[in-house]
Amino acid sequence: MPSVYCELNANVLHCTTLRKQVIAMSTSPYSIRLDEDLRKTLEREAAIEDRPPAQLAVRAIRMMLESKAAKRAAIDAAVEKADQGKFITADEMNAWIDSWDTENELSAPVASGQSKSQ
Repeated sequence: MPSVYCELNANVLHCTTLRKQVIAMSTSPYSIRLDEDLRKTLEREAAIEDRPPAQLAVRAIRMMLESKAAKRAAIDAAVEKADQGKFITADEMNAWIDSWDTENELSAPVASGQSKSQ
């Protein structure tokens, strides 16, 4: 059965019908220490969302880990391209950035892998 979630924003009540999907997941307890301010903030936000604080903490941890994994994958891909000789040199990048907001603004550099010193 769908549930209704309502939120008051700028004196306007927004309501959304939610359909709950139950996904069986294996979980295990994990304990962390929070400073008092962080704990209170988490509990306040959980009350606003009408969710248990642990659910918000799990969501935040999951988002942080996914973000770190995406960043790591992007760095690994960039290193792989650089190893193949596909990169923009620091000199090319700095020259482009230094030209911003000048009368002689340069086009964005294209990956060539050729250093000026080569």
